[in-house]
Amino acid sequence: MADENSLHNILLENMQEIRDYVEEEFDVPSSSHDIHNQKLRISISISLKNAGSENEYRLKLHRYRRESSNIGYLNLNITDDLLNDIGFKHSTFILELSGLSLRNPTNAYINVVNEAGTNISFITSGHFVVDRITFNGNFDLVKVLNLSVTRMYFESGYFNEVELIKNNGKNSEGNLKINTNIGALKLSHCKSYSYEIENINLIESSIDNNQGSLFLIKGLTEVSSFSFNRNTIDYLVVSNIKTKDDGGKLMLTENTVNINAKFENLNFKERVSWLVRKTKLSIDFRSNKLIEFDFENVAWSYKALFSSKASSSVLFSILELKSIFSKSKETQNEKLFEAFEKRNYYDNNSFDLSLFLSYWSNKFGLSLRRPFLWILIFTTLEVFLIIILSGECRSVFFDNWGIFTHLFSPVHKTEVFFTLLKETCYEPKNFKNLIYVIDNVNRIILTYLIFQFVGAFRYKYNLK
Repeated sequence: MADENSLHNILLENMQEIRDYVEEEFDVPSSSHDIHNQKLRISISISLKNAGSENEYRLKLHRYRRESSNIGYLNLNITDDLLNDIGFKHSTFILELSGLSLRNPTNAYINVVNEAGTNISFITSGHFVVDRITFNGNFDLVKVLNLSVTRMYFESGYFNEVELIKNNGKNSEGNLKINTNIGALKLSHCKSYSYEIENINLIESSIDNNQGSLFLIKGLTEVSSFSFNRNTIDYLVVSNIKTKDDGGKLMLTENTVNINAKFENLNFKERVSWLVRKTKLSIDFRSNKLIEFDFENVAWSYKALFSSKASSSVLFSILELKSIFSKSKETQNEKLFEAFEKRNYYDNNSFDLSLFLSYWSNKFGLSLRRPFLWILIFTTLEVFLIIILSGECRSVFFDNWGIFTHLFSPVHKTEVFFTLLKETCYEPKNFKNLIYVIDNVNRIILTYLIFQFVGAFRYKYNLK
């Protein structure tokens, strides 16, 4: 940051100086600036002819407490003329608002417009009450610190980075609305009635320790990382989150939602590509206090829970979501996260035969395909062994191949094979003993696989 002595400072110590500056710079009639009876309207297109060579410019308004006066409107319009005059393609503009006392802050607002063809940075801070701040245009950085702002709107353009820290709005009216694309958003220790982040590209965000009534997060695209932690609100809506092509992470931890949390239209199953098993959208969901909750059209997957590399964090997320679905009596999702819990134990603990069999037979009750394929594999293997062991009688089985359909029934009789050979061919030595062993072992395996298939079928179609 440039030395303050070399910065271009407009230091306005009192309202008369503000009035003189506005009249001189913009040639407006003095009658429109009656500081005792009307709001003082400051409209500044920052085209500072006497700007120095530094690329940081500061407007200070402070230490004015005359109750009869009110700054009503501050417009900062940044144009190409300014940037051409100062000879810099990137500039930082700092608006310091300190110790101002407004007679009617509900009518005061600040409008910041960047009409220049290049990005600039804008920083405003101070203990100041204002009804509305709006931003339009392209900005490298917008930082708003320690203000009491009822409404804050990001309306159009592109914002590479936005930081909103310790900004307080009225509990019954405050509104923060972002409906234009942002590269990185930081929202921390703010109070507002509602927060709306909707239908925008938002690559990275950190939303922590905020308070309010409604938080709407909807229609985000190009998400790489969305962090929502330690917020206290009444209503939360998270909907339609889309990631970058190489995937993104959604983190929700230690939040308190006093009335209702709603999650809808979230796909945790979609993969980065068919060759890569990594999911596009992953989630870390831990230590949240939700009174009531709704999950609508949410597609879960085990791999999506690995947004954190720590296996304990993954297990905490699984157990918390399992508990949520158990309380809401969503049986299908409860079974799903029970399966995820078993999978986590299977992946991170010593060998357990029951978990091993459950995983490979039907993926802990989630897969219809696995038991069906295993039934085909073991039945085909038994057919192959019967034909090999039948020796010279194998042609009889080729001619009567339909007899092998008996093998799909675990209650079939092994004698059907001996009866066929007895009528047409002399069976080899020890054929009966071997076939009895093979067939009975396969019958036990088949019974287990059918049981696993039924379990997965009940989960798939949400049957009791």
